[in-house]
Amino acid sequence: MKRGIAEKTPTDGYQDISPPPQPQPMITQSQKKIIEYPYQPNHILRIDAGPGSGKTFTLLKKIEYLVEQQNVDPQEILVLSLTNKAVENVRANLNEKYRHLCCIKTFHSMANRLIKDVKGFVNVIDDNGWRALHELYGPKKLTSFRSLEKSVVKYRETGHLAHEEVLKILDLMKKCNVYSHYDLIQESIKYIDASVLNKQFKVIIIDEYQDLYPFLIPFIKKFAKNSQLIMFGDMNQSIYQFLGNNERAIESIGYNTVLHLKDNFRSSPEIMEFVNSQDNETSKNQIESGMNGKEKDIVVYSKSESGVPPLNFNNDLIGEISKLICCGVNFKDIAVLTRTNAEVTNIVNKLNLYNIPNEKILKYSKFIVSLIDIMRLSIDLKTGANNEFNRVLVLKKLSDWDLNDLKIARLDQDLRALHDIADPIELVKKLVTISYNLGNVPDSTIYKFTEIMKICSECGTYNMSLVECFFDKALDVTLDSSDENSVKVSTIHASKGLEYPIVFVDKLELAWMGQSSSMQDGKNNGFFTGERNVKYVAYTRPRNLLYLNNFGIKNHNILTNSSFWDYYYKDLRLPNRFNQSFAIKSFQKLGKFLSRA
Repeated sequence: MKRGIAEKTPTDGYQDISPPPQPQPMITQSQKKIIEYPYQPNHILRIDAGPGSGKTFTLLKKIEYLVEQQNVDPQEILVLSLTNKAVENVRANLNEKYRHLCCIKTFHSMANRLIKDVKGFVNVIDDNGWRALHELYGPKKLTSFRSLEKSVVKYRETGHLAHEEVLKILDLMKKCNVYSHYDLIQESIKYIDASVLNKQFKVIIIDEYQDLYPFLIPFIKKFAKNSQLIMFGDMNQSIYQFLGNNERAIESIGYNTVLHLKDNFRSSPEIMEFVNSQDNETSKNQIESGMNGKEKDIVVYSKSESGVPPLNFNNDLIGEISKLICCGVNFKDIAVLTRTNAEVTNIVNKLNLYNIPNEKILKYSKFIVSLIDIMRLSIDLKTGANNEFNRVLVLKKLSDWDLNDLKIARLDQDLRALHDIADPIELVKKLVTISYNLGNVPDSTIYKFTEIMKICSECGTYNMSLVECFFDKALDVTLDSSDENSVKVSTIHASKGLEYPIVFVDKLELAWMGQSSSMQDGKNNGFFTGERNVKYVAYTRPRNLLYLNNFGIKNHNILTNSSFWDYYYKDLRLPNRFNQSFAIKSFQKLGKFLSRA
């Protein structure tokens, strides 16, 4: 029989109390300076915003100010980001008056729109497509699909051919009219001048500018010509460097003005002091950054000290989580971050062993990806596009499916029929049936996917089928984690932009950037710069308490630290659930079980 911590915990009998709605934040001086910065055509404003500095709040207020005080029509404002998560975050939190008037898209979605207006629907290869290509045709020397994608982009940019297999892959993509992200951006640049969108936007806002990579820069420069370009971001959080040097690319854009968000609303002063103490470059940027070095910016902590610096959990993840639960913490207020998806799986398995409720943080689950792939194939059939490429990639991922002519004919018939279904629930049912018959097992994310389909239907499909409407309106939507009371487990990359009261960071054995002599001399090596930034992102996710594994720091007994728990519950605006005697006795009981497990 499965036994574990969640069967009976010290929080039994407590209500799972969520914090009440946060009051309207006060606008700080650094935020006010950015929000009220005047609209100026053909002007570039860069805003350096560290983690927890109120970046999204400031961006949203900036849009309101432009509309209400600077006479900019909301339809003349474009918000771009590289990630679906950032786009959805802005869309979900923007004032309802402007939410459906402002254009909020990923770069690739906007590029697709530019091409679509001229050439119609185009196929774009995503991460899953690159994975399948790597398995099918990738050179053995390339150990990952990212390496394959980088080789293709390098050949496109420079003509340098590192592997003969790249030519075969490019030939297949050309025959099947399939675009890589690089091809999509380069092709869209050709249509900017002729597009009605070219002169529509007076203001273009880029969220998370640190994620930009080199081949996006010509697109930005051409599309933002004569507009006011406003870029929000933080170079210390640049962790997507596999396609080129982000920092060099951003510097090449140039800028007229640099402003800084100096506030920290998220992490406790102890956590930020620890982060800054680990690396001279981070400390310099966060504590002493200023325009042209003339102004010294001191981070303003809006939170009082917690009294607890980062703690060490010495591989005892289950034990430390047990202590937190004994102190009244909800499972959902705990996150565990690690490097790779394989490590995420290992942690999930460990939590499951002790019956600790948990949830992976994903954009789309494997099952939802299969539904999207199926819809892509259906669009190929409807438009008459050569669907060999997508068919090969999709069916490669469904390895247990027997490819015979009869099944292919039945699949094509089902795919064509999808465009005749206007009811979102019926469409999802049909997609699930097709995917299940191809060997996939449904998961709980199907419910959120159904809600997205309902929204697509309510928005109106006009002359599009509901399938086409999904790609036009909803592909950028991220399936956020649920509100269930469960520990969240994620890779560090997937956690960017999120925050949790308590965070465990695992598997960060590599040296911090400051420990490399070459980097202490300022000679930034790309690998170690990325390494430093990954750690920076991980260490700045927690609001109240950070745990590190085998970091050589002194531990504290969290079971007896009543002053910390006073701070913790006050900061989260929750009733104080800590009782020291109860916490110690409860953990002693759990400890006996853990020692026997």
